[in-house]
Parts: sequence; C-alpha cells; structure tokens
Amino acid sequence: MRLDEEKIKKYCRRRGITLSDLLKNAGVSRTAYYSLTRQDSLIPTSMQKIASVLGLKPLVIMSVTDRRMDEAMAVLKEAEKICTDDHGLDFNEVRHTLVLLKKSPVERLRRALQRGKAGHIHG
Repeated sequence: MRLDEEKIKKYCRRRGITLSDLLKNAGVSRTAYYSLTRQDSLIPTSMQKIASVLGLKPLVIMSVTDRRMDEAMAVLKEAEKICTDDHGLDFNEVRHTLVLLKKSPVERLRRALQRGKAGHIHG
C-alpha cells in the first residue's frame, strides 16, 4: 500500500487548500511527506510477511477501528445489559455512571466540581 500523491493533490484541490497548507495543518514536515511518498509500501514488513504466509494481501488481515468508538460501544452494550436486568434504571444515568467509573477519582471529582459550579451559576 503506497501513499498516492495524485489523490492527495486532488483532495487538496477539492478542499481549496495547498499541499503546504495540508502538511502544516497535519503537523507533517515536507521531508516526512516526501519520504512517505517514496516508500514502496507503508505497511510494515512483518505484516506483509504474515499475510504472505497466509496467502493473502496485507489489507485482508487489517481492520480500521477507532479505539474510542469501540470503548463507547462497549459502554453502551454494558449499560443496555444492566438496564435489561433491572427495568427500573434510567439508561442515560447508567451509561453516564459507567463512563465516570472509567475515569480516575481525581477526574471524577474535577468534573463534579465543574458541574456544581455550573449549576450554581445557572441555578
């Protein structure tokens, strides 16, 4: 899998930005960008070897995931299970509690204090 310079330029034109603007906004140096465009493959050699032994192309054994989305979905599923087991619970309250339980005690306290201040100002 290679980085396609022409596609990048095409998408830059569609968005009305220059390649320089793109690289600046992405925080990628021109040197790094051109280094990537010269590589035969952006897929690590070890992944290519594993796919080769399986007789597959590397993209077949790869998946695109967003860890935050996976975590959010796991919380939603857990909240759904809890609410299914106890029908008297409010789904949003359960979900919110599960999200907070994943935070450190200091972060939970900080958020509670911020909510308290906001409630006092608006209340």
